Amino acid sequence: ARSLAKEGIASLRFDKRGVGASKTLRDGRPFDEAAINIHTSAEDAASLAQWMRNQPGIKKTALAGHSEGGLLALLAAKSQKVDHIVLLTTAGRPLGTVLRKQFDRQPIPEAMKVEVERVLDVLETGGDPGALRPPLDLICIPGGITGVVRAMADRDTIEFVQRQARTAKYVTSV
Repeated sequence: ARSLAKEGIASLRFDKRGVGASKTLRDGRPFDEAAINIHTSAEDAASLAQWMRNQPGIKKTALAGHSEGGLLALLAAKSQKVDHIVLLTTAGRPLGTVLRKQFDRQPIPEAMKVEVERVLDVLETGGDPGALRPPLDLICIPGGITGVVRAMADRDTIEFVQRQARTAKYVTSV
């Protein structure tokens, strides 16, 4: 945001609810973590993009996101007009696929790999995997990766991402 400002480009950088400087409500109370998910985060991003678009002097808006923030940018763009979307190291495949590859590369017991597969299968179909033992319990924290897996398995989201990819301009650097 500071580098953009130096170039005369207005930007708005924010932390998702419950993260970083956004750990509490304005009155100091903590967020209800059970109410925070990938969709509420995307709604926040869309609302902020709309607010930014309505500021004096703003002619165009872009949503930029890194990793999970890229998914949020894509989801926000489904409901809010933006001129550009910038994705930095955002998964281009369903997250269940990405997570399976990551877990396959880990030196973890076979029983845990079987449990990971079960949990991902359940999440991808919108189900509740039930109580999990550590360390897999971290997958299902409120507002955590559970919602991301479900969002990336959602047919509307996948089709929207595919439409965006067909018209995208790709830039790579080393």
